[in-house]
Amino acid sequence: MKEFIWSDFYEVGLNLSKNTDEAYLRSAIGRYYYAIFGMARLYLTNTMDERVYNTRKNIHKKLINRLLYSNDENESHIGEVLENLRKKRNYADYDLNKTTVFNSITLKNIELLTKKSLETLDYLIKNPPIHYTNKNH
Repeated sequence: MKEFIWSDFYEVGLNLSKNTDEAYLRSAIGRYYYAIFGMARLYLTNTMDERVYNTRKNIHKKLINRLLYSNDENESHIGEVLENLRKKRNYADYDLNKTTVFNSITLKNIELLTKKSLETLDYLIKNPPIHYTNKNH
C-alpha cells in the first residue's frame, strides 16, 4: 500500500476553497492545518528520529511547542504557523459565530502560508539542522 502523503491535504484545501459556502471554507482551513501538521510530524519522527511524536496524547500541543521553541529559525516559524492555524481550525470546527475567519481573503492568505510552510518543511527534510541530526542518519 502506498504511504499517505500529508501534503496532499493542501490540494484538498484548494479544491474546497473554490466553493464559497461556509462549510467548504471551514473544511479547507482544517485541510491546510493538517497538511502542515502531518508533514511536520513526519519530519520530526522520520528525519529527526524523535519518536515521541508518534503518540496521540496531546500530540498537537507537544509538536507545536517543540517547533515553536526551537533554536532553528525554520522550525520555530513552522511552530508559529501551526499555532496560529490551529486556532483558526478550532474556530472552524467548533465555534458558531467566528465567520470572520472564513472569508476568501483570509483563506487565500492561509493558502499561501500553507504552501510556503510545506516548502519550508520539504527543505528541512532534505537539510535537517546539523545540531539536531541523529548520528545514525
